[in-house]
Amino acid sequence: METSTNPMNEVSKLFRRSLKRSPQAVVFCIDDLDRCDVGYVIRFLEVVQTLIRIWPDDHFERRGPYAIVAAEGAWLRRCYQQAYADLADNAVPGKPLGHRFLEKLFQMHIRLPTIEDDTKRRYYESLLFPQRKPTEDGAADSKKVRDLRQQISTSSSTQDITQLSDDIASVADPVQRHQLRSEAVKHLTSEQAQTQRLHELMPFGDLLDPNPRTIRLFVNAVSIQTYLRLLEGVAVDRDHLALWAVLEARWPALADHLRDHPEDVELVDGAARDGVPDELKALLASAEVGAVLRSQRWQPFDVPSVRACTGTSAPSRSP
Repeated sequence: METSTNPMNEVSKLFRRSLKRSPQAVVFCIDDLDRCDVGYVIRFLEVVQTLIRIWPDDHFERRGPYAIVAAEGAWLRRCYQQAYADLADNAVPGKPLGHRFLEKLFQMHIRLPTIEDDTKRRYYESLLFPQRKPTEDGAADSKKVRDLRQQISTSSSTQDITQLSDDIASVADPVQRHQLRSEAVKHLTSEQAQTQRLHELMPFGDLLDPNPRTIRLFVNAVSIQTYLRLLEGVAVDRDHLALWAVLEARWPALADHLRDHPEDVELVDGAARDGVPDELKALLASAEVGAVLRSQRWQPFDVPSVRACTGTSAPSRSP
């Protein structure tokens, strides 16, 4: 540290030698970062970015390393906005400085799925009555479950899988429901399903910025959001989900606002309600955002479709 002009280079070499000893992919899981102060968060993420992006060897790169950061995205964004406040003038409409930093750091952003009401109830009861054995519901659903498993295994597209969502929701036992949804998600990760999904996403390419990073975030976001909505049991239109991913990739601040205030998706004439930032009012009325939210090519967004895309529309799912 004292004699090297670039001590981080020596750390990187040691890091690489250590990881090469692992025959499997290496994943670092980082928790509680959103409990740290601003300076530590920035320094820590810079070090992680340096260590996991130094590999010139393509073969080694396919085995990682990877980093999963479990933290509140809003806190991480505020850290960068505070640390680089002098660069605030470089922000673009709908994409504040904090979003731009995280866009460069992370290839994928994932919001945790919501928990079903009966799953939450069972967990709560397990804490109150730890000695009680869980009861199994829906024994009569066994044939239905077998049929659904067969339909999942033979589905050839995302649309086929999502159309099974209501049938899966009608299974009485929450454990079986969760297993079926997990199997559906696993099926969607198959090479055939992913190829089909890429084909389905081709029409949305014209709506994206000509930026490789934005395009990669969009493709990853569509896949992840499809999986999350399936796990939550939320029925969502495939095209709307892709359009929402476009919105999150290009104007993440607007997407965050509509997630909390879905009723504002219908504000297009500038007569927005009090409390909507002027920048977002202008975006809502712009032709570019209109091509995503109110396109004549696809069904326009309304309040229910925004809630479906964000996973906030799920009613009580107890059959």
